[in-house]
Amino acid sequence: RPIPVVAYVEPILPITIIKTGVDKMSVTAKQVMTSEIIPAHEKLTVLALSQLFQKHDISGAPVVDDDGHLVGVVSTTDVLLHSDVFGDTQVVESEYHKLHDDASFEALSEEFVPEDVANLQVRDIMSTDVVSVSVDTHIEEVAKIMYTDRIHRLLVLDGGRLVGILSTMDVLRAVMER
Repeated sequence: RPIPVVAYVEPILPITIIKTGVDKMSVTAKQVMTSEIIPAHEKLTVLALSQLFQKHDISGAPVVDDDGHLVGVVSTTDVLLHSDVFGDTQVVESEYHKLHDDASFEALSEEFVPEDVANLQVRDIMSTDVVSVSVDTHIEEVAKIMYTDRIHRLLVLDGGRLVGILSTMDVLRAVMER
């Protein structure tokens, strides 16, 4: 009986954007970012957060406080990783979740949010380590940051002001369109 072989192929960096006459370094965060920012308030319950994600078809958001200041980032993975569904053992983010955060969006619905986290507030599960780039950051650098830090979204700043968000899908779209 043969043993199945599973192969893992690491992505090749740097990303090469193929389009005649377009230098890959000319594509910036500003050109591919989503400028419609849908923040989550830090006092929002996780259940309300999942409803926000569903309503806007997103899997993560910047987190703001009462004064509108950026205090963190939250994603569907944060919801799942803070649940007791995984038992008493310490939850370590798996390679699957690091690489497939957007896939977890489909599973996160009002009916699915584990009871033990539904009434927690966003500030209880968010990441306070916010990774950001400037509007002038080249897409190649954006991809390197996402890959190295194993994250799926970067906040885009212009002079310290939040002006957009970049997801892995935005980066992939830029590669495909250029």
